[in-house]
Amino acid sequence: MKRKLRAGLIMILCVSVALAFGVLPQKAYAGLDKDTHTFTQNESLWVYATAGETISSVVREPDSAGLGPAYLETVEEEEGPYGMRWGFKIHPYSIGTCKFTALNENGEAIGGITVTVKQSAVDDIFKWENAYHSVFPYGEKYLILGSDNRWEGTKYDLTIDGDSYQGELDSTGKIELNRIYPFDTVVTGMIWNDFDPNRKSSYTFPTD
Repeated sequence: MKRKLRAGLIMILCVSVALAFGVLPQKAYAGLDKDTHTFTQNESLWVYATAGETISSVVREPDSAGLGPAYLETVEEEEGPYGMRWGFKIHPYSIGTCKFTALNENGEAIGGITVTVKQSAVDDIFKWENAYHSVFPYGEKYLILGSDNRWEGTKYDLTIDGDSYQGELDSTGKIELNRIYPFDTVVTGMIWNDFDPNRKSSYTFPTD
């Protein structure tokens, strides 16, 4: 009797498991190694395809004008965490959320990742430590402030050895100076960027 009861319970358990796997939704095969990411600082993010997948292109949704909340830098085969994998590299740009979808050689989607950019990431992009403020060569009449194309449109209000400079950076980040300054001259002032409604940040330069 006990054996029959035990056998019956085992049979019921097996049927229940089979029904669960047949009825309950199963996790889909992931084409990318991550499906979400939140940028809280100025960083780059590599997203890799699973083994055997080739990434031919990446599309962003919504495909807003400019660089959007985050932008694509490159798509290439790289040494990832599990060996050689196809992947793509993205950077934060302005506050917001967007989705990147990777396509194979047939134009079919193999996976997507939704990224969110926080205010702290935008603030970090504009930190003085991240700018090429050290490109202030002695004996030259220029200063390079921006470190990459994300700085284009950044406004500045600087004081250098009593001289005042205001303006807006272009893609080179270069500021032409009125004269050659003494060695170890200190730059002070403020930078900010509001040409994008979602992109506002300011930073006061330290005095050392």
